[in-house]
Amino acid sequence: MLPSLGETGVVSRTIGELIPGIVAERYDEPHVAQLKGERRMARAIANAVAARERVPSKLPTIYLNGIAITMRATDVTEAIASARRTRQPHNKARETFVTEMLERLRTQYVEQLDYTPEQAELSDIMSQLRLSDPIRVALNMAWLPMNAKWMLDQMFSKPQQLTRFAPWLTDEQVNMLTRPRGAEFTRSDIPLLDEAMELLGPDPREAARAAARNAQREEEERFAQETLAQNGIGSGIVSSKMLVDQMNGQDAELVAQRAAADREWTYGHIVVDEAQELTAMDWRMLIRRCPSRSFTIVGDVAQTSALGGTRNWNKTMTPLFGERNWSLNELTINYRNPQEVSNLASDFAEREGLYISTVKAIRSIPDSVQHLLVDDDETLFDQLSFHAAELAKEFIESDGTGRVAVIVPHELKDAARAAIAKRFKSIAGTREMHIEDAQMLVCDAQSVKGLEYDAVVVAQPGLIAQEAPSRLAAAADLYVALTRPTQRLLIVRTRDDERLLTL
Repeated sequence: MLPSLGETGVVSRTIGELIPGIVAERYDEPHVAQLKGERRMARAIANAVAARERVPSKLPTIYLNGIAITMRATDVTEAIASARRTRQPHNKARETFVTEMLERLRTQYVEQLDYTPEQAELSDIMSQLRLSDPIRVALNMAWLPMNAKWMLDQMFSKPQQLTRFAPWLTDEQVNMLTRPRGAEFTRSDIPLLDEAMELLGPDPREAARAAARNAQREEEERFAQETLAQNGIGSGIVSSKMLVDQMNGQDAELVAQRAAADREWTYGHIVVDEAQELTAMDWRMLIRRCPSRSFTIVGDVAQTSALGGTRNWNKTMTPLFGERNWSLNELTINYRNPQEVSNLASDFAEREGLYISTVKAIRSIPDSVQHLLVDDDETLFDQLSFHAAELAKEFIESDGTGRVAVIVPHELKDAARAAIAKRFKSIAGTREMHIEDAQMLVCDAQSVKGLEYDAVVVAQPGLIAQEAPSRLAAAADLYVALTRPTQRLLIVRTRDDERLLTL
């Protein structure tokens, strides 16, 4: 898409890969993903963080040198307020909270003395307070250090926490969102994790490890500077950083690699493809990475299958960028499909209430749309495999050119793949057209979004529509399936399927 910038200037990622070290490959059920994608889930995350900044129900009293020191609720309340006023992330602000609490406890100790202690004694008191287990436990109870993965896992594995932090959820929705502790993160969890990381700041343990690495790096650079100075190379082409990189056996990291490895990296421009599928929480995550809000956004609201996605650009873009800070440019000419295919898909989409802008196809191919009606499922698979093989012979070449897609309902995918593979094995000279090859794809409608093929077979469109979570999502899935071919579209269905949906 951006060849002139080159590999070193562009970071290419899916939403599920935007947090370094986490790759979410599992997907939630559509209604669960919709709930997680709502804008108000940001409030749930904020509530979960704020709930760990509180006055504990039990506050300790300890004795130092025979003097009683009590952690008082008023002190905790005031220290929490002071830490919040720093407007730093939770884990960073905790340092302010802990320091102020220890100082208040030390003051309480000093006030009970009949003399003014010297600095050495004050430092010793502070050290004893830090080492006190009851004090340490109480400080953690008042301001818990956390990482985002732990916090999110706690929230989704405990229904009472979901109810508390997201009070707008119904009991049924809480049940939908609840999952076992330690469950694998999903694609819809990534924006929630990112939100939590923004509010929490770095994991304290990871921050300590990073500080140790930085200290080691600084020591290496000091050594490198001394080495350069001893050899009379104090400045010029070779720098201490370059020398350290050479000593460590690596060249300087590319900017793109460093950016991809840093969650807090911000970008000069972001290009978003398939933008209609993004939820409100997805957009929060992207805008966080581009403070200038310089975006190129590519999408088609007629293809929106996500329940939390966009069906109207104005409703999504204006709250994000402001009414006058974005512009809409529509593609009205259809270069991909023959007129016959385009007309069939557009007429269907408009009847189902989808907005279509690409209404003018520039080329016509007679008989590019074909319909095949069969009596039952057995005949369906036989005809499906036969026509898939015929299209493969017509469009797929042994030099690797040519593509054919067979789009079927999810529940029929395995059976359709088996039937077509069996047919291919019986055809002489089609070794290059095995079902496993990228040139012949058997899949559901979700898998072909953004792709195109010479020929497409759509099987049981009525059943494809029934599998979708809503009528609009069903229409979008079928619109996607119908608009994939550049040369030929074949629709194969049983008589029962024909009664489910009119094409």
